[in-house]
Amino acid sequence: RFDGRLYSGYLFPQSSPLRHKTSKWFVTLEEYPYSLYPPYITAGAFVLSNTSLIDMYFASFYTKHFRFDDIYVGILAKKLSIIPKHNPNFHFWTLSYSAVTFEDVIASHGFRDSNKLLISWSQQKSLGFA
Repeated sequence: RFDGRLYSGYLFPQSSPLRHKTSKWFVTLEEYPYSLYPPYITAGAFVLSNTSLIDMYFASFYTKHFRFDDIYVGILAKKLSIIPKHNPNFHFWTLSYSAVTFEDVIASHGFRDSNKLLISWSQQKSLGFA
């Protein structure tokens, strides 16, 4: 049964904190003492219902800050028993662009060239997909 609390995008159902000091994403045991992160929607883009947004806002007053925002939102969702939902129209990995492959894409990583991003946006808009 849907309770009106939506949290959706590209789901990482299970991942571990990186404990290698040379990693950009290094996390100490003091920062996060558990071996697994809660399920979370990866950064870049996600969708929240208004109910989820309000619940997470108030939960954030009572939740220790964590420097990775996407994981922090997952921590809030876990505290609130909001189950993150995977949406295949969000792409975490670089998706090769073509007008057809992007018809249903909501968000995609990998645009390193702003001109290519502008061209693809303009093309999708002219096709009625954006």
